Amino acid sequence: MNKQQKFIDLFICDETLRDGAQQVGVNFLLKDKETLMKRFFEAGVDSITLMPEIFVEEVTFAKKMLNVFGSDKLSAVTLSKKAAIDLMADMGFKHIFLFSPVSDRLLKTSNITRKTNLEWAIRYCRYAKGRGMNIIYAAEDVPRADLGYVMHFAKKIEKYISCFLVCDTVGALTPAKTKKLIRSLGKGLNCEIGIHFHNDQGLANENSVIAIKNGARFLSGTFGGIGERAGNADLGRILLKLKRDGLLVKGINYGKLRKITKMVYLLGGSKPAKPRSKRAFWHESGIHVAALLKDPLSYSLYNSDKFGYENKFFFGKLSGVASYKLLFGDAYSDIALRRIRDFVKKCAYERNATFNENEVRKLIDENLEKIFYPKKIKRIAVLEGEGIGKEVIPVAVSVLKKATENSETMLVFKNALVGAEAKKKTGSFFPRASKEICDSADAILFGCVEKEPLLELRKRYDLFANIRPFKGNGVNLTIFRELTGGIYFGKAGNKKVNGEIKGYHTMEYSKREIKRIVEMAFEYCKKNKLNLVSVDKDNALPFIKWRKYVKEVAKKYPDVKYEHMYVDNTIMQLYLKPERFEVIVTSNMFGDLLSDLTGAMTGSIGLAGSASLNEKGFGLFEPIHGTAPDIAGKKIANPIAAINSGIMLLKQLKLDKEARRVEKAIQDTLNECRTKDMYEKGKRIVSTEPMGAQIIKRLKT
Repeated sequence: MNKQQKFIDLFICDETLRDGAQQVGVNFLLKDKETLMKRFFEAGVDSITLMPEIFVEEVTFAKKMLNVFGSDKLSAVTLSKKAAIDLMADMGFKHIFLFSPVSDRLLKTSNITRKTNLEWAIRYCRYAKGRGMNIIYAAEDVPRADLGYVMHFAKKIEKYISCFLVCDTVGALTPAKTKKLIRSLGKGLNCEIGIHFHNDQGLANENSVIAIKNGARFLSGTFGGIGERAGNADLGRILLKLKRDGLLVKGINYGKLRKITKMVYLLGGSKPAKPRSKRAFWHESGIHVAALLKDPLSYSLYNSDKFGYENKFFFGKLSGVASYKLLFGDAYSDIALRRIRDFVKKCAYERNATFNENEVRKLIDENLEKIFYPKKIKRIAVLEGEGIGKEVIPVAVSVLKKATENSETMLVFKNALVGAEAKKKTGSFFPRASKEICDSADAILFGCVEKEPLLELRKRYDLFANIRPFKGNGVNLTIFRELTGGIYFGKAGNKKVNGEIKGYHTMEYSKREIKRIVEMAFEYCKKNKLNLVSVDKDNALPFIKWRKYVKEVAKKYPDVKYEHMYVDNTIMQLYLKPERFEVIVTSNMFGDLLSDLTGAMTGSIGLAGSASLNEKGFGLFEPIHGTAPDIAGKKIANPIAAINSGIMLLKQLKLDKEARRVEKAIQDTLNECRTKDMYEKGKRIVSTEPMGAQIIKRLKT
């Protein structure tokens, strides 16, 4: 026997093309959106929401739809900002959705107090009302909010609004709680009560029906229930359920509801995820991603790991800067991230697609020149390594980003694993993925490792010339050290001699290996009008023809004053009379020893950076201080050596102006503060990151 039926007034607001499109994998072509809108209105929907400000194409589309369907049929969902409200009003919208969180949880992730939240709501409701707009106010996360605050909030704004929309943002409601909530609000408010429920527990449809039966007269939802996480309340199912319960909504064409749902799935490309399934923890919307990164339970009812999943982030039309910040860390400035966001949005519209992490990385990497045109792009591989490398290199990157933010050349930093961490995670000290990043880079900014894979890096890129400038405490010296030959790369092993095991390492040098490092040192001296000292041990190592080949090269540089010196004498003279040395060129092992001595003489090895170059000018730039395990993790390491390495990187990339700015900023900073290793009376002691912050502060843009 059929139940006795009666007609009810229920305003149906369709969110399929706005909130439904926040579902990962749902992408509607603009022409399909228009087709669906016609079908929605044919089924009896009263209004359709759009969010034009997310991208320029949406603005154009919204203007067209206002002309097609009229301003009475469309509503704009927008941020509570004057400029956004003005844009909607100027476009011709009469109906506007403003929204803000009301739960303490969401307010905290937005860094907003209850008082400020209410003040902003009143301000922008009053402003939108003054622009002649009908306001539906969407209160986010009502079920998890303090009901007293919700009621107070709603009472303060109800004179400006036509409907107070109760949003169950994470699907926290149960049928019993829904009934109690809607009745309480209905008794306390004079404006219309609306509902917008999410389906995280699979209860959105049931809760919506109960809310309507208890006085809600504004229903917001999507056809097919599509939407973020586990979707929204399903308009078709709710209307059919009400019909079965004897409640007919005026103006609804029930015969079209199921057909529309099928069309939504077909044109959108996906059905909603099941509650608590893997896809229910996929996210794209910028606002939600930003909050989830602060609090995993902000825009989710469940911790994903409870069900063996993890939150997975996608990129497309709705992604915000927070998503790209998560993807790239500090590799880009916020300004650059906004350009990346806009480019990916454009591609998402053109391709009608959503991108996973690997896809969006590839898309961005292949289009950097297009994204940042007319800037020149220089790719920097960042290998933090081990020990204090993980502390000082991020500081150096921050300084370099600040120094070049207004430059014609843009540095793009890409992190790669190397050393012990890489070995633990991949089984290799220098894994394939890291090699690929370095292979495609214009330079490498390197931290430090205990042993491997520094020798492998030098060999792979033929980084034969190590250049180390030192300045301080009477020292003003640059050392050119041959880096890919000599005893560190010669034959080595153990052999049995007269019954005893002997270890051996072989020093070998070719004519080419010697002459190319010597030529580079002579060129440097010629350019900077400096004297050169060639350091060897010719009296003990006569078969290493170092001195002979230096003399051959010197003939091409008659204007450069040079001399030969044995390494043991050099050590003594360097200690006694450091001012006599301007440039030294020497072999691998001797350069290693002399560099450490000179670094210590300047007052702190934490100041010395270095560049290792090949014949094409490609380089690896690293501080010389090593991993410093005794202070690693304490965040007291001096980052200036890493920053000085960055200065050398800038100079190698022909960014001399930017390099000079950093040099001046360092000097200005050292006049006021120091890290502990180079403390000077009267100077303030700071740790690693604050030292970087002080240098950045003094970088004039």
